[in-house]
Amino acid sequence: MWDKVTVGQFQQLYDIQQGNFELEVDRQVHLLSCLDGKPIEHYESMLLTDLMKECERTKFLSIGDVPVIPTPREITVNGQVYRPLYEFRDVVAGQFIDVMSVAKTPDENILNLHRMLAAICRPVKDKKIQSYGSIPFDDVAEAMLQLPIVQALAISNFFFDAWNRFLKVIPGYLERKMKKGKRLTEMEQIIHGLALVSAGGGY
Repeated sequence: MWDKVTVGQFQQLYDIQQGNFELEVDRQVHLLSCLDGKPIEHYESMLLTDLMKECERTKFLSIGDVPVIPTPREITVNGQVYRPLYEFRDVVAGQFIDVMSVAKTPDENILNLHRMLAAICRPVKDKKIQSYGSIPFDDVAEAMLQLPIVQALAISNFFFDAWNRFLKVIPGYLERKMKKGKRLTEMEQIIHGLALVSAGGGY
């Protein structure tokens, strides 16, 4: 089932699971409606026995149960090929800023997942990576809502794991550079600032 769930659906499902419902069956109806793309009324008109059988299909909905797949080198959304940038030397300053601005808490990591993906994935044309912003950010973010969640989580989990390891080692390197009297580039200043904030628990 997870292979059929998109980023947009996953966000809606997460919102439903976190919401307050007087009756658990009401939550199940909303989950089914999201999964199937059918109106709430479709399920409310069912016999209770039939609805209970339908509710069995929601048992797979647990973030811990999302299948782990190999990290994709490229993804295709709405016919456009994108390449996630896992090497930080390939990422421009604007991408770092955009990623950190939309993913500060666990809740934001999920609800803004499409925007985070838009920040770290660059469009590919004729097998060449295009510049950041060659397709407007909001357009890419909107497209990422259609990406299968298994691919999206593989990309985001790999990126944040690499990012956290990177932040642990980069401050020392940059501080040694400054002690030698060398000036930091604009990108290095941004990264150094983000690393210090992260070390202090800001992210």
